[in-house]
Amino acid sequence: MRPRSPVHAADDGAGTDGPGAMLTRRRFLRKVTAAAAGATAAMICTEHGGRVHCHAAAPPASAAARSKTGQRGHPEHQVNVMDHSEHPSHIYTTAGGNLTAPGSASTVSAAPRPIAGTEAIVLVHGLWMTGFEFTALSMRLRRSGYVTKRFPYSDTRHGLQDNARRLNDFAAQIPADRVHFVAHSLGGIVLLELFRQFPQQKPGRAIAIGSPFRSTWTATRVANWPIVGRMLGRTMKDHLQQQSAAPVHMCWNPPQGQHRDFGVIAGTFPMGAGKVVGMRGRCDGTVLVEETQLPGATDHIELPASHFGLLVTRMTHGQVEHFLQRGTFCRAALAAQTGARV
Repeated sequence: MRPRSPVHAADDGAGTDGPGAMLTRRRFLRKVTAAAAGATAAMICTEHGGRVHCHAAAPPASAAARSKTGQRGHPEHQVNVMDHSEHPSHIYTTAGGNLTAPGSASTVSAAPRPIAGTEAIVLVHGLWMTGFEFTALSMRLRRSGYVTKRFPYSDTRHGLQDNARRLNDFAAQIPADRVHFVAHSLGGIVLLELFRQFPQQKPGRAIAIGSPFRSTWTATRVANWPIVGRMLGRTMKDHLQQQSAAPVHMCWNPPQGQHRDFGVIAGTFPMGAGKVVGMRGRCDGTVLVEETQLPGATDHIELPASHFGLLVTRMTHGQVEHFLQRGTFCRAALAAQTGARV
């Protein structure tokens, strides 16, 4: 691809910068990325009066080299730390996926980015949901370069094992080198059953958000109620039966040679159906924090959000993306956002 010289970066949609306006550090970096993405192995960008201009600083890289730079993706996650003034004048995008300030010997490391079309994320919804509740998270992940796919299934008509098989068939049809899974609530149970029945999956990571692995207090409480009990559906009833008869299945124990990072996110804001029917203890209003503890899981983090609030808060979105990239949650970010100790 031929370098563009010079190029005016398009606005990121956050607003309009008039002539002479001062760009904030974050918006400058976002415009730099928009202008330089996929153009060359190295770009030099200059800001004048609120406008960003970029030109090639090196011969264009091959397609293989560009795929290693990680330039495609959301700029917020290409840059982890910046130590420049609020009004930078130059910044370099290097072939290594790093950003370097002129006259500075230090380099700002960039997070590894997915190569477009090679990393997909399967979103698995919870009880009585459709997957629409993943909209905000899906948009965030798509901006970061991932392909997202919502897995549609019926938790009322089909059982746990049947839905795990359907999920396996669904994931197998995705043309991607790496396939990640992000599940909410009951979806995490379906996801765990998937790996128990069909461990031979494509490389990737898995995240369960607010999933009741160790026990399911709320569902157990209402299971024998005349109307609500019938509404729980076959998947939830299979899960309750499995928890009682074979609790050993409620653990993360992939076969040898099939390593996969599995992260769990729990909510601690007590607002939900469980509180209505008498739930006590630390919870997200529907699922107890202790119920989300999955033996063998790679990482577990607690966020101050309710059961459904976990899906829409930016705090969760950031943690999901961090885990997908690195295999661990970011407690430093949680401390900065909530003031909690790491």
